[in-house]
Amino acid sequence: MSETTYKEQTKRFDEAAAALVRADIDLIRCSKDLRAFERKRKIAAIVRDDLSGRGRFIRTRDDEIFFFDRATRQLARLDDDEFRASIHHRFGLNPTEDETRFVAADLVNHAFTSGERVEARSFAFFDRGSGCLFVDANKGQMFMLDGQRITTVDNGQDRVLFQCDRRAEPIQPDWSSGDFDAFHELFAGLNLQGDPRRALALLKVWTIGLFFAELLPVRPLLLLVANQGAGKTSFARRVGCTLYGRDFEVSSFRNGTGEADFLAAVSAKRLVVFDNADARLPWLADHLAKLATGSEIERRKLYTTNTLVTYRPNCFLILTARTTPWKQGREDVVQRLLPIHLATIEGVKLPEQRLRQVILDARPRIWAALLHILNEIVGALRMQPDSETSHHRLADFHVFGRVAARVLGIEKDFEEAMAALNVEQFGLLAQGDERFELFGTWVRTISNGRTVETTARQLYGQLQSLFTGRDQGFPFPSATALGTWIGINRKVLETCHGIHITSSHGRRENTWFFEKALPE
Repeated sequence: MSETTYKEQTKRFDEAAAALVRADIDLIRCSKDLRAFERKRKIAAIVRDDLSGRGRFIRTRDDEIFFFDRATRQLARLDDDEFRASIHHRFGLNPTEDETRFVAADLVNHAFTSGERVEARSFAFFDRGSGCLFVDANKGQMFMLDGQRITTVDNGQDRVLFQCDRRAEPIQPDWSSGDFDAFHELFAGLNLQGDPRRALALLKVWTIGLFFAELLPVRPLLLLVANQGAGKTSFARRVGCTLYGRDFEVSSFRNGTGEADFLAAVSAKRLVVFDNADARLPWLADHLAKLATGSEIERRKLYTTNTLVTYRPNCFLILTARTTPWKQGREDVVQRLLPIHLATIEGVKLPEQRLRQVILDARPRIWAALLHILNEIVGALRMQPDSETSHHRLADFHVFGRVAARVLGIEKDFEEAMAALNVEQFGLLAQGDERFELFGTWVRTISNGRTVETTARQLYGQLQSLFTGRDQGFPFPSATALGTWIGINRKVLETCHGIHITSSHGRRENTWFFEKALPE
């Protein structure tokens, strides 16, 4: 019997069974010997027993509740509209009736009290215990990568359950043409500024990292900085369409997206793209800091007073901006950014719709290449010593990136990019800030290897003499403010200007020591 015939026959059997269940429910509804609450309980019991025979109720560690259908191998939330519609159709329930609301509440109660404790995964899951990587293929199947083989298995095997994402298209790799080159095509045509080899190394390793969230509890936020016409949004959309298919869309902070919408997006998907991150949103920086470090986010539940909802974001975020956001003292955010600068593309540009279709046509080849790369990385991770360390602020990304870059053949470029990343990150804080520019002018007056001893009052006067603007435009209101600013931005000043800053406390005022490093 062919697979198609088997599925059709199974569907006919299931529809026949559903008709019998609906007949039983109709008999209960028409019974004059039962009170209203008895009818509700009996109908709820029939629905609960039927579903229990067809699948499993799941309760996660975060108290999210799901139903896993053994026939379709799909995991759906109990409050999902499509799942509720399927319940109404199967059992002949009307959503406006009291019996239907009672059934919905009964299913939730049953899931909470008797649901099997299993985690609901999304997109990909790296099992540290077995050393296997599982990738959701959608529509009830997943790829299992053990470092040697790539196997297609049913969703739910080895207790790995992926939540159904109906917006994602099934992954159908073209195994006949999936060499590594197809993966690199994803990054073709980018007009990168600076050293393009280093920028590409960061982009490629970050993209691979999407599949290994369990190894990256602290993960970088990808920031694409460019003026209009540089293709930053097109590239982000290209990645999203490759992973999720034609329905992937980019969100924007300037199209009405609020805090609640942002939290919903980062809590539901592995990859989220937001345009215009330089929009002035007072809540954004705090959430970005929590998102990068894997912290929980608590918010008040909608339409309630004291009920809190805990969000556990497990997503990778791409942000685009024309100018550098978060310049005002958000070192915690900036040090977790991967800033990639792009230049405006001159000449003929392809329409966005054609660019999207090109990547969709190449999707089967790219996925085949991607899965082969991922499988080699899984094998390499098994050989990696547990003692691997890094002194970088993004240590998790650095340690994992060494393995991924080695497989991709870009290890040297990646290490150079990580070595230069601190300067790049702190440069974002200083960019466009005349205080940093003025201080940099003063630093250039210091000879290499020399140490300058000065007080904030003395330095204030020297900076005033170097300032070329109007007196009322001088960026430091007082010597005290200057000293406070140096203390807050010490790391930024040291990294950007190649100096070492120390201080000593005096009776009347502090003394600052600025030692300019010798060139390497």
